[in-house]
Amino acid sequence: MRGSTPFEITETVDGEGVVRLVVAGELDLATRGELERRLLELSSAPTPVRLDLSRLEFIDASGIRVLVSATAGTTRLVDANLAPQVSRMLAACGLPLA
Repeated sequence: MRGSTPFEITETVDGEGVVRLVVAGELDLATRGELERRLLELSSAPTPVRLDLSRLEFIDASGIRVLVSATAGTTRLVDANLAPQVSRMLAACGLPLA
């Protein structure tokens, strides 16, 4: 493990009914399945989802694939508050940020 934070997803719902998923640690081949499963579960409801990646320390191509798939044509947004290394990766992929 590169970072010191274990992978985890924390979920809250704000006053407007938006589900906020805070993703921490490393989003990579070993952890992407957990995020994919939760996003798939949330896709059955019309609830907007906001991904907070401010605690994400590392992301690889498989993690980016999850984010690109999750945000394509949906009400899912990625917060713009990102670690510099994650921000560079997402900008290079053209991922829309909130």
